[in-house]
Amino acid sequence: MSVEVSYNKQFLLGLIFVILILLVMEVGIKTYEFFIPPCEFMNADVFNQMDFGVKRSMCLDSVYLTATSIPITLYPPNQNFETITINSHGFRGSEFSQVKSDDTFRIFLVGGSTAFGFGSTSDETTISGYLQKEFDRTEQNIEVINAGIGAAWSFSEEFLIEKFLLNYEPDLIVVYDGANDSRYRILEGEEKMGDGLGNYIPNFYRTPYFLNDFVFKFGFSEETEWSESDNELIGPISSTWEKRMQNICNIGKKNNFDVIIALQPMLAVENRQLYGDEKVFNEEHFQKHGSSAIRIYDEMKKSLKTLHGCTVTQDLTKIFENSKKPVYWDDVHITENGNQIVAHELFELILSIVD
Repeated sequence: MSVEVSYNKQFLLGLIFVILILLVMEVGIKTYEFFIPPCEFMNADVFNQMDFGVKRSMCLDSVYLTATSIPITLYPPNQNFETITINSHGFRGSEFSQVKSDDTFRIFLVGGSTAFGFGSTSDETTISGYLQKEFDRTEQNIEVINAGIGAAWSFSEEFLIEKFLLNYEPDLIVVYDGANDSRYRILEGEEKMGDGLGNYIPNFYRTPYFLNDFVFKFGFSEETEWSESDNELIGPISSTWEKRMQNICNIGKKNNFDVIIALQPMLAVENRQLYGDEKVFNEEHFQKHGSSAIRIYDEMKKSLKTLHGCTVTQDLTKIFENSKKPVYWDDVHITENGNQIVAHELFELILSIVD
C-alpha cells in the first residue's frame, strides 16, 4: 500500500511540476509577445508612422480573438479588446437589436478578413465603420453591420447568409470578396488551405503557437505553394464562385432584400505604380500563388456581367488607381485610408437602392 501511495504522490508531484513549467512558459511567451508582437504587418511601410502601442494592440487583439469552426468559422459573442469588439450577436461592432424597427434600413457587409477589418485601429475605421459614418451624415436611418469573418470565402459566405443573416431581417447584403477564393483555390466545404492543428487550439494559449513558429514547426497552418497543376482549377473555381454568388442573389430575391456583389481589390491585379513594400508583397504573391489567382479574377470579372437577379454587381479592382502612396499591407489587406475609399464607393452604389 505504501508503495502505491508513493507512486501516486510521485505522479501528482510530476503533474504539478509539468503544469508549473507550462505556466511559466506561457507567462514568458506572452511577455515576449507583448514587446515583440507576432504580426508581420508591424513592419509594413503603411504603419511606419503609427504609435507602437497602437500597432501592438492591433496585433495582439487579432491574435487573441477567438473563433469557432463549426459549422463554419464564426466569432463567439461578447469579446472585447482595445481595437476589436465582438457584440452579443457575434459581429464586429456595437450592439444592435435583432428585431429591426420599421424605419430602419439594415445593411450587412459580408466577406473575409478585409471586410472584417484586420489592420484597423477600431471598429469605426473598418469599411463598415466608414460606411456607417457616410450614412450618418444623411437624414436616413441606415444601419450598417459588419459580418466579415477572417478567411471567409464564397462557401462560408453563402452559408452565413442563408443560415444566419436571414434571422436579422436584412434590407441589403453587400458581398465583398474574391481574394480568398482565388488565392486558396478551393472548391468544396469549409476545409481550405491554411487549415491545420491550429484550428483545435485556442489562440489565447500561446505556447504551442510560439513553439510551432520558432522551434518544432508542427504545421499548425499548412501553407501550400502554387504549382502548375493549379492552373487546372482556374475554370472550376471561377465557375463555382459564380454559382455561389448567383445563389446569394437568388436568396435575396426570394427573401425580398437587395444584393450587391463587389469584387474586392487585390494587389496582384492592380494596374498602377506600386509604392513602398507593395512591390515586395506583390512578388511574394506570385511566389505563393503564381498567376492562377489573377486568371481566376479575370473569370470572376466576366461572371459579374452574367449574374442575374442581383441588385448591383461591381468590379472594385481599379478603385485605387489614383493612389500615390501605399494602400496594401500585404497582397490583399488594405489600410484605413483604403477602407475609407472602398466605403465611399459602396456608399455611392447603395444610395440609389436606399432612395
